[in-house]
Amino acid sequence: LGTGFDIPQLAVPAETLGAHGVDRWAAYLISRFDDHVTIEDLVALTGFTRLDTFRVLYELVYRRLVTIERITPPPAGPPLAPRAD
Repeated sequence: LGTGFDIPQLAVPAETLGAHGVDRWAAYLISRFDDHVTIEDLVALTGFTRLDTFRVLYELVYRRLVTIERITPPPAGPPLAPRAD
């Protein structure tokens, strides 16, 4: 599906979701989408288990109702210097 930094986006008009047979779990997940919510954010926001979040998201992507915008994660900072104790 992508990394935790990637952003899911609706690929169909929201008003057509009912015609696509979207269940309540998927509808709730989609209701949390915006232009800045990452996959990792969805795990935290929905209250679903990580596995359930990914399962629902995978189904939506597979059905081409959702796309994933690939985001490059921020670079890691410099390594921490050893402590001089």
